[in-house]
Order: sequence, then C-alpha cells, then structure tokens
Amino acid sequence: LPPDFGISFGTATFPNDGTTIDELLHGADTEMYAARGPGRSLMASELPTGGAAPELTKLRALVADDDPAVRTLCASILEQSGFELDLAVDGAATISHALRNPPDVLLLDLRMPVADGWQVMEALSQDPATERIPVLMMTGADDEALLDRADQAGIIDFVTKPFDPARLVSSVYRVLEWAQTREEQHAATPHTP
Repeated sequence: LPPDFGISFGTATFPNDGTTIDELLHGADTEMYAARGPGRSLMASELPTGGAAPELTKLRALVADDDPAVRTLCASILEQSGFELDLAVDGAATISHALRNPPDVLLLDLRMPVADGWQVMEALSQDPATERIPVLMMTGADDEALLDRADQAGIIDFVTKPFDPARLVSSVYRVLEWAQTREEQHAATPHTP
C-alpha cells in the first residue's frame, strides 16, 4: 500500500448510541471523524527524510464566544476529544489569540462584543498567517441570507445553538477534513509568479 494509505471507521450500537437509524448513523459518522488520522485529534507531520516515525501533535481549537456557558461546554467537549484549547470572550481577544498563535480550527460566535464574527473574519483574512484558518460559526440563527454571507466570508460550516455535543465534534472534524482537502488542492495547483 502507498505510505499515505489510511482507513478510518466508526461504529454505533443500539440502543447505547441511538434508537433510530438517523441517530445510529450520526453516532457512527462522529466516531469515524474522531478516528481520522494517526490518532484521535492527532495529525502526523510529514516523514523526515531519514524515515523516522512521524511526530504527533494535538490539534488546537480556539473557541470564541461571549457566553461563558457556551465556552465551558465547547471546552469540555473538545478536551474530551483530545484537543488543546484557547478561549476568547470577545472579537478583539479572538483576533489577538489567532494572530499570536493561529489555531487549527476556530469555533466562532456570530454575535460578540467589541467585534462580531464578521469583523473577526475580516481581520483574520488580512493576515497571511490567519487567512486560511478553518472556521466553524456558532449561531442561534440559520436563515438563507446568513448562510450566503458566511460562504462569502470563508466560513466553512455552521452549528446552530443550542447544539448537540456529538454533532459539534462531528462538525469540527468535518471542517478540519474540508480544510485539509482545500490545502492539498491549493498545493497541487501550479502557481504563476
């Protein structure tokens, strides 16, 4: 098999993981995303030329929400899934955290004091170190105009509050997978000077 070959799968059991087909499929899907890569919430850096084992690093998430209950819930859920965390209470703190130490994924509240989610996205898009951070928007609204604006701003996915913990983890992994695919496609595209 090629060196980059891998397999991920997820399982769900009745009735522990759900009592309907949708609940069971969602449970198996969540487990599959959690299993992606060489370990739960781990990424392997490229193999050095000597053929040594890859270095494993934990994924880091930045959770930006002005509601302390939402921050605490997200932190608890993501820590249980193996993520390292940074927390921000408003838009200015989010921008500062991201510029200082860009996360692997940003969970961003739409409505925050100092700078809202749109202003955060605008600020991050101006810096090469943060312009490609994958973003999962957390909001209580889900109207069509909001989704269109989010797509234009570079937001990859949404979770609607209140959210189910398993769906949050599944959404984070989906955003990370999409971002990895985007980066691979970007790297494979010939660039002209």
